[in-house]
Amino acid sequence: VTWELLGKARELADTTGQKVFCLMFGSSLDALSRQPLAYGADEVYCYDHPELRYFRIEPYTAVLEDFIRKVKPCAVLIGGTVTGRSLAPRAAEPPTFYLPWTRRTG
Repeated sequence: VTWELLGKARELADTTGQKVFCLMFGSSLDALSRQPLAYGADEVYCYDHPELRYFRIEPYTAVLEDFIRKVKPCAVLIGGTVTGRSLAPRAAEPPTFYLPWTRRTG
């Protein structure tokens, strides 16, 4: 789903002149962090923390909120998966805590 969303985001960004950001969160992301660049992302934001190894709604929501607050993307595309459908509506709530992130560029 991620690669398909990045492709659509790239199409939209090319039309509007915006950048495509990819948000990754999990644990031990170094090996994966550059892959989104090959699928159309201009920048990849990685929240790499042991607490993010498995899906838990509270920390994942905090990451999404933190990313949106810091980067201020003009649109956010989230896959229609079980995880995505659980996470997306919660992004409107106030942030609860923040985790450090790193940015990767091409």
